Amino acid sequence: MFIVKTFFHHRAGEHFFAYLHLHVGAQLGVSGGGGEGEAKVFTYVEQMPVFPGGEAALQKFIHDHLKYPQVSLEEGVQVTVMLRFVVNENGSVGDVQILKSLDTYCDREAKRVVQSLPRFTPGRQQGKPVKVWFQFPIRFEIQ
Repeated sequence: MFIVKTFFHHRAGEHFFAYLHLHVGAQLGVSGGGGEGEAKVFTYVEQMPVFPGGEAALQKFIHDHLKYPQVSLEEGVQVTVMLRFVVNENGSVGDVQILKSLDTYCDREAKRVVQSLPRFTPGRQQGKPVKVWFQFPIRFEIQ
């Protein structure tokens, strides 16, 4: 688990922070795939997917791309958006889901940033690339 602390300046001189707490592969197991022929999605594998440049680069990416939604900022909304997504066999990000929704604007922004992540080095199980779930909260906090 790690935290990204992102500092922004609001035009009125207010400050806000967005925290990313990333917890990957917390449980050993497999999530059922959908229909016949669809690959299963693992929650933990022998070789977990790796973001290009590692965790520090993932932190920087979130830091550089996450923007506090203006409407939420003006209304003083502070929330934690819980998301999960799949790192596919080719390393692309897919099936981004909001698991805990409290503010539509922050949800959309968190989802937008996750969907824009570059390809990971895919996870591997028994030497083969597989789909792996990632789950983490992104905290939007005004300070």
